[in-house]
Amino acid sequence: MTEDFGAMKARRDAAAELVRRSERDLGETRGSAALGGRSRTILIELERKLRTERLDLAALDARLAAAAARA
Repeated sequence: MTEDFGAMKARRDAAAELVRRSERDLGETRGSAALGGRSRTILIELERKLRTERLDLAALDARLAAAAARA
C-alpha cells in the first residue's frame, strides 16, 4: 500500500519540525553548565537522535521527490 502524497508531505513536515526541535535542544544542552559529569553522555545521545531524525527526513524527502516525479 502506498501512502498518498498529502500524508507523506504531512509526515515530512512533522519530521522537519522534530529535527528543528532536536537542533534547538542540542544547542541549549551545549550551552548549559548545569549538566555536570553527564554532559558528554547527554550530548552524545542528543547528537545520535538528531542524526537519526535527519536521515529519516532525507528519506522522506527522497520519497516525496520520487512521488512528485511520477505524478
